[in-house]
Amino acid sequence: YCVFPSWSMSAGHFEEPGVHPEREKPLGTVDQLIEKAKHTKKLDLFGLHQTSLPDEAYDLVELEILDLYGNEFASLPKRICELVNLTKLNLSDNHFTAFPETISSLIQLRELYIHGNEISSLPASFSRLININKLNIGANKFTEFPEVICHLPHLFELSAARLSIASLPATFAKLTRLRVLFLYDNKFTAIPSVLFGLPKLTVLDLHNNEIAVIPAENQQLSALERLSL
Repeated sequence: YCVFPSWSMSAGHFEEPGVHPEREKPLGTVDQLIEKAKHTKKLDLFGLHQTSLPDEAYDLVELEILDLYGNEFASLPKRICELVNLTKLNLSDNHFTAFPETISSLIQLRELYIHGNEISSLPASFSRLININKLNIGANKFTEFPEVICHLPHLFELSAARLSIASLPATFAKLTRLRVLFLYDNKFTAIPSVLFGLPKLTVLDLHNNEIAVIPAENQQLSALERLSL
C-alpha cells in the first residue's frame, strides 16, 4: 500500500464485495434448504453445482437473500421477478454470458454480485436498480466500464476488478456516495482523474495496473485512507 503523508492508514480490513472463496457449502439437500428458507428468508445454495432452481424456490415470496455463488447457472427464468423482496442476490462464479435482464425488475436489491462470469455488457434497464449500494462486476468480459452503473445514486462499494478496462466515463463523477472502489488487474496507465472529485472515497485499489506516476492531484482525494497501486 502507498499512503500519502496527509492520509491515515486504516486499521480495518477491506474485503472485496461478494467474494468469499473459503466459504463452506450449506448442509442439507436443495429441498431441505428451500424449506429452511421459508423461515430464515435466506436461500443459500453456495457451491452445489445447480443449473436451475426448483419451482418451489420461486414461491418464496418473502425471500430476502438468494445466494447462488459457485454454481452452473447460465440463465434465470422470468419467475425470478416474483421474488420481489430480494435485497441481496449473489450470482458470482456461474456461467452467465449475458446479464439476466429480468433482474432489473428486482428494485429492492441492495447488493448484487455477478463476479466471475462471462458477461460483457449491462442493459439500459440496469439503471432501474436504484437502491443498490454494493456491486461486484469483476472477472467478467467487460472491455469498457458499463456507463449505466453511474446512474446508481446509492452505490457506496464497487468492484470492477480483473477486467480489461483502461478508463472510466465522465459520468462516474455522479457516484458521490462511493466509499470503496476496487479496480485492480485492469489496464489503467494513470489514476482516473474523475476519481478526484469523489468526496467520500476512502479506499481505492488499483494494484496490478500500469500506473507509473502518481500525480499531485491525488491530494484532492481528501477522504482517502488507503491506496493500493
